[in-house]
Amino acid sequence: MVMNELGVDRAEAGQIAAAVQCQYAPRNLAGCLGALAKSGDLADFQGHVRGRASRQQARLAPDDRRTRPCCPHGEAGGVDLNPRSGRPWCPLCRIGAAADIEPAPTGAGP
Repeated sequence: MVMNELGVDRAEAGQIAAAVQCQYAPRNLAGCLGALAKSGDLADFQGHVRGRASRQQARLAPDDRRTRPCCPHGEAGGVDLNPRSGRPWCPLCRIGAAADIEPAPTGAGP
């Protein structure tokens, strides 16, 4: 039912059902899922499950970064973007990226 209602795969449907079970502890999980689907509240649990997965991925990102090639400053995975900030991991690469996107001063003539 969760898979049909939200268009998710079996694994994510199981995680959503587990989140509902944890939150409400219903006697009849299928009935509770049906009521949530009918009221439109099942999508909130999908957002909760996906948010938790993305936070977990962000926590794992520094470990994955250690296996990436070094940036010009010697930082492993330094040019890779931090999933939370969208900026490079290496502080020196971050400064260089900020300098590349800052607007040029206006009003200064040649």
